[in-house]
Amino acid sequence: QNKTIQEKMKGLYYEAMEYIGAGYYSFESNNKKQLYNKSREKVGGILSLIYAHQDEAFHQSPPEVIKKIEDDLLPAFSGLIRKMDRISRKKYSPSQIQRKIPTNEESKDLY
Repeated sequence: QNKTIQEKMKGLYYEAMEYIGAGYYSFESNNKKQLYNKSREKVGGILSLIYAHQDEAFHQSPPEVIKKIEDDLLPAFSGLIRKMDRISRKKYSPSQIQRKIPTNEESKDLY
């Protein structure tokens, strides 16, 4: 059973890495955000498996790397996703759209 858990964790790890890579190279910000969120979900799945089977896997409390994931990596994902939300809202806010419509004075310069 331990091997099955390790295989599952390894699969989640590779999926998380794939989503990070796909998000990094994605052009559209909403898609990028969704891919990063999927990666974060996979990391959460890894942590869940570790905690559910920590007695079998470690015979002690989880290693320091788990604390680093919880304290550093997961909050970084959340911060990145929030930042992308703010950028998206700012990019498509009514004030931003209004600024793109030329004023009468600017329109004169076009003709």
